[in-house]
Amino acid sequence: MKTPDATLLEEVTQSIGKVHDPCSIAMGRPLDLVSMGIVEGIDVTEGRVAVRLVLTDPMCFVQADILKAVDEAVRLVSGVKDCKVSIDGNILWTSERISSSSVRGESARAAARAAVGLPSDG
Repeated sequence: MKTPDATLLEEVTQSIGKVHDPCSIAMGRPLDLVSMGIVEGIDVTEGRVAVRLVLTDPMCFVQADILKAVDEAVRLVSGVKDCKVSIDGNILWTSERISSSSVRGESARAAARAAVGLPSDG
């Protein structure tokens, strides 16, 4: 049987999975933050949630929008008492962080890279 924190973690992860990266939307290939590997970690303790994110670019001009969207998504989950969302500036995002379930083959990886404005690998 799952603990309440484990259940809440699953629900929070699903809710964050509905938040799409603004740059991927602008490029016409929307990808959610979880699939993109932007979510570095989620800690849940007695209803208090801490989310750590990495950015696709250290100078990301939409980071405030991303932080707000994640905070709102987490707070929609029943049982969340508090939420803190932060950026982990010590980790650089790379396209290898994109989940294999959202990338099928090299052409899909190239499309995912293009979705955030990166050149193809090859």
